Amino acid sequence: MERNTTERFFIVKENTPFFRQFVAYEEFVDKSCKVFSAFAEQMGMDKSTKFYPDPDQLGIIPMGKDKETFEPHFTKAVKDGGLRLFRKNSIINSQWQAAAKKAGLQFVRRPSPCWDLDLHFRGSFRMFEHNGKLYLSLETPAELGAKVHDDLTEIKGSEFWRIIEEIEEADG
Repeated sequence: MERNTTERFFIVKENTPFFRQFVAYEEFVDKSCKVFSAFAEQMGMDKSTKFYPDPDQLGIIPMGKDKETFEPHFTKAVKDGGLRLFRKNSIINSQWQAAAKKAGLQFVRRPSPCWDLDLHFRGSFRMFEHNGKLYLSLETPAELGAKVHDDLTEIKGSEFWRIIEEIEEADG
């Protein structure tokens, strides 16, 4: 069965629940990174170690000597990209939970247009913030429903791609 989809481009309106959830998510990620950086230094983790920002169960992509150092504390499963979760009852995870609690971290899920805008279909999306505006592209069925019209302002694809080019040029 062939799916009839098209790519459409939008700016998310500022005073909408979706926009506020995205801002809350970005704030959570920024705060999580600061808390993790201090925690990783305290634990002797490699400075290039990446982590999964969840206050309840710490996950890292081990770098340098992290794999050998923390192997006894990881669960057996290796997730996509090499992500390793610490066992929930490990001392490392307990210390992470304490650091997250002390910092007041509350997990905020990254908003998804498919769920948060009541667009229950399979499709892809791209979402990014630039100069205080939240841009969104959706590969969608033609009709999106009233919720989308309430929360999003449709823009031309050329405007969307121009913003991406500006960002790429600024990043060098």
